[in-house]
Amino acid sequence: MPNMVASRVNRITTLRPRRAINSGNLCGIVLLCLMTLRASAQEPNRAPTLDLVTHNETLIAATPAKIWPFIVEPGAWKTGPSLIASNGDPAHLGEKFKAVMPDAPEKVLFYAQNVEIDAPRRRTLRLNALDGALIGFAIWELTPQHGSTLVAYRVYSQIALPASAAGAEATADASAAQTNYFNSSYRRFTAELAALKLLVESRNHGE
Repeated sequence: MPNMVASRVNRITTLRPRRAINSGNLCGIVLLCLMTLRASAQEPNRAPTLDLVTHNETLIAATPAKIWPFIVEPGAWKTGPSLIASNGDPAHLGEKFKAVMPDAPEKVLFYAQNVEIDAPRRRTLRLNALDGALIGFAIWELTPQHGSTLVAYRVYSQIALPASAAGAEATADASAAQTNYFNSSYRRFTAELAALKLLVESRNHGE
């Protein structure tokens, strides 16, 4: 059988000389830029957003394996929305969740999905709005430290305020809302990790 030799064909493209921009073309480009700037200036003010970037951690006198079950099922210590698994296995990679308040389980607030599971070291949730828009990520990391475990919880997210919040008058309110949002979230996450520490260490001490 004859040998088949694969050859690579290099295409040679003839470069055409560039034409100089004459005064007529230049005026047209300037006019187009001015029209674009004018259209942008006439656009309605966009609704502001709230950013949340938090880093909370606590040291727990237990191994990562002892803490991990409470990370994949945090209902016993975490407040706020509950995550309802679609297929019933919250530790499964790719598992999707509906976030609801315990007193209003019929109203979905947002969606979440396990996008990283490295048991018993790391769990990452992706958070999405009801329309599918990305909200951000929530990450748990468990790092062994001399018989104990440093549990870190990190959130990187952004949510849009209602369209009614747009406008110059709302700028100051949005700034205050940003501060309050961060402070309340940080305090809540700190309290939740304290509750996790108490729960795990009390059970670990009783074993």
